[in-house]
Amino acid sequence: GAAHCAYGEERLARFVADYLTGAGLAAELEDVVPGRPAVWARIDAAQAQTVLLQAHLDTVDPHPDDPDPFGGVERAGRVFGRGACDCKASLAAMLAAACAVAQCPHRLRYNVIVAGVPDEEHAMTGSDHLARRLRGQFDFAICGEPTSLVPITTHKGVHRWRITVAGTAAHSSAPESGDNAIYRSAGLIRAIEGYNHALSQRVLDPDLRHATVSLVRIQGGASVNVVPESCEMLVDYRYMPGEDLAAAEAAFSAALAAAVPRERWRLRNEYSRCRPLARDDDNAFVRAFCAALGQCGRPSRPGGLRCGTDAPNYVAVGARAMVWGPGDLALAHSRDESVAVSDVVEAVEILETFLRS
Repeated sequence: GAAHCAYGEERLARFVADYLTGAGLAAELEDVVPGRPAVWARIDAAQAQTVLLQAHLDTVDPHPDDPDPFGGVERAGRVFGRGACDCKASLAAMLAAACAVAQCPHRLRYNVIVAGVPDEEHAMTGSDHLARRLRGQFDFAICGEPTSLVPITTHKGVHRWRITVAGTAAHSSAPESGDNAIYRSAGLIRAIEGYNHALSQRVLDPDLRHATVSLVRIQGGASVNVVPESCEMLVDYRYMPGEDLAAAEAAFSAALAAAVPRERWRLRNEYSRCRPLARDDDNAFVRAFCAALGQCGRPSRPGGLRCGTDAPNYVAVGARAMVWGPGDLALAHSRDESVAVSDVVEAVEILETFLRS
């Protein structure tokens, strides 16, 4: 992503480390892969439980014709720029709250670790690395994302398949001599659309609703005068907590085979790094956080997200986790990405209330 290129995650991680050091905290930097570090610091309050505040350092790529995507322009009470709400707003709020409560650790209800990780937008290697690195050293993780300050305790997982469709090449002046792989793909495209409609009829959760499948990329043909002998499609599958991926793949394959014979295409796994987050509303950490929201005058009912986050990587090492932060998810990754400054200020207040409650 963009943050790994001209505006490298390493540069931002070092800024975070300097900010934490300036507040009297001992910051640690550790490469996940060369040039892509995670950064964290601890606040020891001599408490039995530890809360991890984590935000990701990277962004998606900016729009190519944006002259200053990382300018951070403030206008009419909002900050505009790539990553403003996804996820610099959460990062700023977590840093500010951690540095504030660090001044009076005896007032804290929990020990605190505040962290920034790389590579959330692609493979989530940063949170995977940090979770394993700090395994057993924290009990609850809050993963910063633009949730409009609504606590998120469940979300879908992300899986992707690549479908390769086989044909037979021929000169395009005699198309009847070949077998056009793009034409063969047409039946699969209709089958994918129909399968998504069938999924939409099976509502399994009040927030997540149902699984979805989307055809997100198609590529075929090598030359304008050759009948395409192959065509590839990339399919995005957003699956529900508790869903068996092997069974899901079998059902999806059967739907495709009903439209186009299996010998014409091949399905293989492309991506499966983002697991779902199973609903976990009724634990002491979430209850305490919802109480802090109520104290600050915010709605406290937990909700769900259809997209994926870093949170399941922390659950995988035995911690509880939720997703939360300032900003509107609908503006994330958009040309006009922005966040209200007042939302970030309110997020700091909520975090301080939770940590000190």
